[in-house]
Amino acid sequence: MTTIVSAQLSLIVIIIIAIAFIVPKIGSKLAWISWKGSLMISGLYLGILLMLVPLLFLLPKANLTQNDENRDRAVKLSQNTISDLYRHDLPAEKDLDKIPGLYRNSSHNFKVDSEKLFFNVPANIGLYPILVARKNVDDGQIDVSTYVATQFIKDIDYTKFVLPPIIAYHDGTLSFKATHQSLKFIQGTADFTVNQFRNQNAGGTNGLSTSFGDRIVYIRVPQSLEIDNETKTNSNVQMISSD
Repeated sequence: MTTIVSAQLSLIVIIIIAIAFIVPKIGSKLAWISWKGSLMISGLYLGILLMLVPLLFLLPKANLTQNDENRDRAVKLSQNTISDLYRHDLPAEKDLDKIPGLYRNSSHNFKVDSEKLFFNVPANIGLYPILVARKNVDDGQIDVSTYVATQFIKDIDYTKFVLPPIIAYHDGTLSFKATHQSLKFIQGTADFTVNQFRNQNAGGTNGLSTSFGDRIVYIRVPQSLEIDNETKTNSNVQMISSD
């Protein structure tokens, strides 16, 4: 907010200076405009600007950009959460949804149609941890949730735009398919009116810093559902403690 106010004050000063220089030059062509008229025009401009100030408080506060402190905090929290998951220190699913820096981007519920569960995980899906936990009940449902940790490019949080893998279940086999996605970011060039309020004027590169978070698949299966032995040896699939 301080930056916005400073920018507005600078804009007002620029307008006043512009009017002070422009009005005398066009005075010969618009001789009927007196100095009182020029003053009234200046006052009108200032009045319009002042009336626009309250609109700033009506703008939505939620946006894509984050300041450095919030960005670093979100990245750190997501990294800690992922580390806990790798150590099988898994909180309840409802708690995962509340952790800053971790976002659930899909959820599925499949009805069990076989006594044994098989996994089809293609190699091109990458090192995508698939955590499997048993429920305390036999409800005949396989619950699948996918999570993505914080993703940043410079100060833009695009975590919610990351697509989950394609997941399907048929004849006792849970299949995963990699999602191909392309996001295009265009870096604009700020002029001096913006740069004067930033600390990025003094040197540095124009590159975009990025922070890529991990992705997790969390699966909860009925208590008595048998897991295929070959699945347990898959590097992507990890059996974790029950609910």
